[in-house]
Amino acid sequence: MMRIFAFSIFFLAFLGCGRFTPKKIDLVIPDQIPFKFQLDFTELASIPNWDSLLVVKPYADPNFNELKGYDNLSSLTQSDIHILVLYVDHQRIVAYSLVPRILDLNQLWENSESSDKDYYRFPKEEAKFSFEKEESVYVLKTENT
Repeated sequence: MMRIFAFSIFFLAFLGCGRFTPKKIDLVIPDQIPFKFQLDFTELASIPNWDSLLVVKPYADPNFNELKGYDNLSSLTQSDIHILVLYVDHQRIVAYSLVPRILDLNQLWENSESSDKDYYRFPKEEAKFSFEKEESVYVLKTENT
């Protein structure tokens, strides 16, 4: 009887591992954004352990078979309101943020030869983006712009 109980606990724990839902990290965007500013995800993320950041292209359906935790997030790429950003630690999504489209991360694809990519991966140390206001949006500033 004890073996059946132990096996049941193990089995339920095993099934639960694949159903992990990553934590949502809300980005606090002030009402008055400076003309130029930097968005540093290392300062925003309230989670200690993550090694890279994935910025997912709007309306993309990336194949993240190698990542754990994406199943429950795939519908979040289908939006005109935000861009999905994933915090990854050793091939497991540990958290996500929804970046408002007023911060134009879409420029990652517009200013690249790799416009067909579904996502960009940045090491934690490089998860910093500079923006400058142009009309009603804040345009991403890269070396090429």
